[in-house]
This record gives sequence, C-alpha cells and structure tokens, in this order.
Amino acid sequence: MLAGEPAWAADLSRGELGDQAPEHSTWKVEPRDPDQRSGITELRGGRRSSRPRIGTFGHLRPSSGMLSGSSRGKRLTNQRSKNRLAAPYEGAGARCLQPCMVPCAICVLFMQADVLTTQLETTSSKCLHLDAKNQILQQELLSMKAFEEEREKLESDNKKLQQEVVKLKQFMEMNMVERSQVEQYKREIEERARLDIVEKLHEVNLFLQAQAAAQENLDQLRENAHASTRSQMELRIKDLESQVSTMKTSQEESTKTELETYRQLYLEELKVRKSLRNKLNRTNERLSESNTKLLAERQQHQTLLRTLTMSPGLETPYCGHFENNSVLKGNLTPRGNLVIPTLKPRPSYDYWETSLWKMQRELEKAVTRAPEEAATEVERGSCRTPLVSTDDSILNQDPVWKASQEYVQILNKNYMI
Repeated sequence: MLAGEPAWAADLSRGELGDQAPEHSTWKVEPRDPDQRSGITELRGGRRSSRPRIGTFGHLRPSSGMLSGSSRGKRLTNQRSKNRLAAPYEGAGARCLQPCMVPCAICVLFMQADVLTTQLETTSSKCLHLDAKNQILQQELLSMKAFEEEREKLESDNKKLQQEVVKLKQFMEMNMVERSQVEQYKREIEERARLDIVEKLHEVNLFLQAQAAAQENLDQLRENAHASTRSQMELRIKDLESQVSTMKTSQEESTKTELETYRQLYLEELKVRKSLRNKLNRTNERLSESNTKLLAERQQHQTLLRTLTMSPGLETPYCGHFENNSVLKGNLTPRGNLVIPTLKPRPSYDYWETSLWKMQRELEKAVTRAPEEAATEVERGSCRTPLVSTDDSILNQDPVWKASQEYVQILNKNYMI
C-alpha cells in the first residue's frame, strides 16, 4: 500500500473490493486532443468494449520530467500532472459512466497516478526544502571551512605558544631559583648593605671629627699668623714713622744749609757781578780812549797819505804796498804835481809803516784780550756758584760781551781784520 493511497484502492488492486466499490465506477476519460476522443471507452458493469493502450491518453502517459532530480523539472512535472489529472475528476464527468462493482485497470491506474502525483508533490516540496537546506548547509560548510582555517591557525598559534611556554619553563628551571633561596639571598644582601652602611657612617663620623679638628687647628694657625703679621706690621709702621721723622729733620736741616749756601752764593754772585760791572765800565772807557786814539791816528795817517800822493817827485815804492794793504784798502793814484813844504823834516815811510803795524797789532791784542778776560771771569764766577748760568743767551745779554762783539765787527768792516 502506497503512502496516501485509500484503502479501497488497495483492496481493488488485490481484487477484494466487492460491495465496497464506489458508487460511480463508470469513468469517462477524455483525452487532451480531440483526435483521441474516438478511443474513449465506456466501462459498464466491469466490462470494457475496447481496451485502450497504455500511453494513448496524455494524462496517463508518464512525463520524463517527473523522473528528473532537479527542482525545476519537478515543478514542471507537478504542474503538468495537475493539469492532466484535473479533467477526469472535475464534476460529474470525472466519474465513471456506469457504476461498476469491480474497478477496472484504468481506474487503478488513475488512482495510482493520483497517488504518484501526491507523492511527486510531496517529493518536490521535499526537494525544494532540501535545496534550501542544501544552500544553508553549503553556507554553513563555507563558514565551517573558515572556522576550520581559523581553528588551524589558532592551533598553530597554540602550538607556538605551547613551545614558548615550554621554553620559558625550561629557562625558568635553568635560571630561576626557589623562593626560599631568594629570600635567603635577600636577607644576606640586606645584612651586607646594613653592615656597609654602618661602616660608612662610622668612617664619615671619623672623617668629620678629623675635619673639625683640622679646621680648629687651621683657625688657630690663622689667628696666630694674623697676630704675628699684625705685630710685624705695627713694628714696621713704628720703624717707618721714626725713619720719616728723621728724614724730615734731616731734610729740614739740609734745606736750611742749602738755603744758607744759596744765600752766600747769591751774595758772592752779587759781588762778582758788581766787580764785573766795574771792570766792564773800565774796559769800555779803555775802548773809548783807544777808539779816539785810533780815529786820531787814522786821520793823521790819511792826511799823511794825501800829502805823500800829492808830492810830484816822489816815487811810489810803497804804493803797491798801500794798494795791497788789507788794513786800509785804499787805491793810491798820482793826481798831478803837489807842492809839499819842506820847512820841517818829516819821518820816512818806513817809520810810519812800522808804527801803523805796531798800533794795529796792539789794537788787535787789546780787542781780543778784553772778551777773553771777561769770559774767564764769568766762568770763574759760574764755577763758584751754580746759580750763575753760562748759556749763550746770558752771554749775549752781558754788556761787555756785546761791546766787544760790536768793536770786532767795526774793525772787520773798516780794516778787514
């Protein structure tokens, strides 16, 4: 018995329907095409006038799409089956023309087709459901693949981490020690540090004490040094004060003596100046007398020369001498016959020449001697006292020196001495 098949269809297939057959056992099968209407057979009382071939009518022919596995083919097959099987069951035409007690083979086939259609519909719905489920499963499969890849990656990371953990454990086993040993090491280090600190503090205290003692000694030495230097400075100041006082007294005495000497020298200088002034006056008087004598002699000499040049009978043996004389510088030329009186005898020319020469020599000596004597006297006075200056300016201011210089210039101008 098929799923969804009625009980009477099963009995019919076994030939046990009997009186339980449906009232309308006469079926009218209409073909899809009008050409096939001639093959319609009316079944009455279980008999058939003609037996149509299986597959003649379209609604009994199985479709190839009904056996397809795809969802689209199943949908088309179900729709066609519904369209084909709807005609025999619509209204009164879907019943047999005459009721029959024993179902015929066509009715059985119709019922089997109906059962198969229902099975096909359920199968197609199941296929659709399975397709949707398959898509969901494919999506789940993809997600599972991604989860699998992630899981593999995580497993590899986990393996790496486990290896690192193993390495860390080995490192800790090799390099780490137990907590008790660490505590013991810690206590030992703290004890050593405490002892070191105590020792360092003791050393620092000793150093500070030594530094304080050294500072006290240094302060004491500094005070002693300051006291000694202070005493030395006081003694030095007293000594310097005494030296200054002695120097002041000696300076005062020396200044007094110098003033006295300067006063004496000044008085001597005044005396020397007075004597020099007197000498200068005397020399001036002498010079004036000698000048007057010289002028008189010159006039006499000129008159003598005029008389000599004016005489006609005189030769001029000394004319060349007078012309070349550097003292007179006169050009003697004969100017005609001169009449010279011969009342008194006159000296010769040699006498006049020698006398003039002697006078010139004495004049030169007197002129040169007077400045030299004045200069020597001035030098003696300057050697006696340093107040007398021997500069050229002071000599130029001396009247004796000025007079002698003027006299020498006059002689040089007149007589070319």
